[in-house]
Amino acid sequence: MLDELLAEFPAWAAAHGREGDPAVVSSALEFRDRAGGDLRQWSPWQIRTLMRQWFPRTVTLRETELPGVVPALHGMVDFLAEGSGRDPADLHAEIDRGEAEFLAAMADERRFGMPKFWTARMLEYGVDLSDRDQVRRFATEAAAGAIPFDPETATAILRRPPADMGFDEQPAMPPVVLPPPERLPALAESARLTGRLRAFVDWVGAGRSLTPNQRLRIDDARELASLLGLDKRHRDGVSSGADLPEVALLVEWARAARTVRVAGDRLVPSDRPEAMLNRPLELWQRLFSVLDRLGETVCASTQDGPSVLGEVFDEVVRELWMCLYTAGGTPIPVELLVDLIRENLGEQFSVSRHPLLGKMTDLMWRWELASVLGAMELLGAIESTVVSDPAERKQLVELSGTDDPDLTLVALTPLALWAVRESFLDSGFAAPDVHELLGLDAEELYDQLYEVSQPVLDTALGLWAAAREPADAAAELARFAQEVPSPETRRFLKAGLAHAGDAGIAEAHRLRSVGGVLGAVATAFLLQHSALGESEATEEELALARTDEERADSNHEARS
Repeated sequence: MLDELLAEFPAWAAAHGREGDPAVVSSALEFRDRAGGDLRQWSPWQIRTLMRQWFPRTVTLRETELPGVVPALHGMVDFLAEGSGRDPADLHAEIDRGEAEFLAAMADERRFGMPKFWTARMLEYGVDLSDRDQVRRFATEAAAGAIPFDPETATAILRRPPADMGFDEQPAMPPVVLPPPERLPALAESARLTGRLRAFVDWVGAGRSLTPNQRLRIDDARELASLLGLDKRHRDGVSSGADLPEVALLVEWARAARTVRVAGDRLVPSDRPEAMLNRPLELWQRLFSVLDRLGETVCASTQDGPSVLGEVFDEVVRELWMCLYTAGGTPIPVELLVDLIRENLGEQFSVSRHPLLGKMTDLMWRWELASVLGAMELLGAIESTVVSDPAERKQLVELSGTDDPDLTLVALTPLALWAVRESFLDSGFAAPDVHELLGLDAEELYDQLYEVSQPVLDTALGLWAAAREPADAAAELARFAQEVPSPETRRFLKAGLAHAGDAGIAEAHRLRSVGGVLGAVATAFLLQHSALGESEATEEELALARTDEERADSNHEARS
């Protein structure tokens, strides 16, 4: 089918007066062909993966060719949908939504695959890619080191994990509520690390001398600590900049983010640092993206021997982002994160079987986990609170199995939710924003929101209901609850009707007249929203509604 579609497209584009570079369409259809299935059927997620990963990593285009990609994709979508009866509006919307990101990715060599990286170098040097002799000579010169290139970019490409291009089962994350794009720069500006880093680069000035092992000299380290209010408990009696952990972390973070660099025996600002320092969101994204490289510094310990979590630091960071993102910004106990790390990465720890030594190791890596979370909080990626409610403390005691649990709760900040989602999208995950759910029917919406937190559920349902007539929203929710009866779908119905205003109340009255469990649940909804007097509800209705709610709670706990 691939060859047939490629042969048909130019004639279709000409007949319909549509722009469409056949080479662009060929690359897109090659991507879809590798995923398997009907080449005419695309999902918004596949369009997103095509534009964010396939083209940036594999397709080499000259700068003059880039403006033609989006029109070609629009033409391809209409071509494939013709005669199928499918409405491609959601695909067109995804193409338009991803255009700015696509153009940025195509210009960022760090997003290239290694073959494309070297193909771009060949085009830069005027190599005719169809001439094998020219290609061979270029490869020989590159292997001999005669072709200059940016080693940091090449290293970033090699470090990046391979993307899931949709050729296997699509990984999916729950929907989240993101901050408006226009708020992102201000959120990045407000992060403590952003201001601290700017002050550090300013302090470095024309350069600072380093010790033979490339650390700040102790007097400079103390001066920096005093200037920025760091390491107040460690400044006295230290003999090395490495003994000031907050200073050491700041220096290594700045180096990893390439805002400063080592030149001989001096630490100096990177070339044109103001270009990045004056763009807070870009600066923050870079700081976020290099956190997983800082394990040795974040987990630095006064104990002899290697760090416990430092040896698997990138995996620890990935697990934490995954768990916190899944919570959708809802605070979760640190004790839950402890269990997560122990369960998923515990076999990689060098844990002694001796009872006393085993407890010491457990305590050490808990300290290190606290340091990891502290670095995330400094970055402005998480917010922490402390449990004060006795009932919640009792739950943490049960969760941890100890009478003295960590009472801290942590949650991703809105800025980090956005950044983690971006990293998931780049890795091939389906990670929808709640605004992407507005065109779904009630059953599809329920499937997407099945395990999200209550705040995310309320926001998503509110947006979904607002995108259609209130009566239509209420009727569709009611039909779904009747066609797929369960305690969970009836709970979903109640949550949705609350966003349909008077139409939701009217639909609940209609459902009450139907009777049964659904009618009882409708009665409970009407009582909750003061649309029914308490004396009007029967004991049987109230008992059925309570039992249904308890079953929904029990099923939720079983899934958790």
